[in-house]
Amino acid sequence: MKYSAWMASADRAHAMTAEVAAVAVPNNPNLFHRALHIGVGDTPAEVLDPFDRRLLLLRLRHWPISDVAAHTGWSEYTVARMRDELAHLPLTA
Repeated sequence: MKYSAWMASADRAHAMTAEVAAVAVPNNPNLFHRALHIGVGDTPAEVLDPFDRRLLLLRLRHWPISDVAAHTGWSEYTVARMRDELAHLPLTA
């Protein structure tokens, strides 16, 4: 599947989840804020709990996989795998 086709299907799959992500409160707001907003690689996403990792990935859903990987400290494979899993799992704590 081409990346653009994947993004289109992912956007449809995440439509409801993305709405939740826009208003969801992270379990650890300080770490989440640092992982989301502070410079690339300053706070690796691995320090977040599973809910906050999903939330971070949903907030960065429009970024290219390579940019998310660089920002979070994950491999591109991990980002792609997690995006795929989020298309099939509910956003739960």
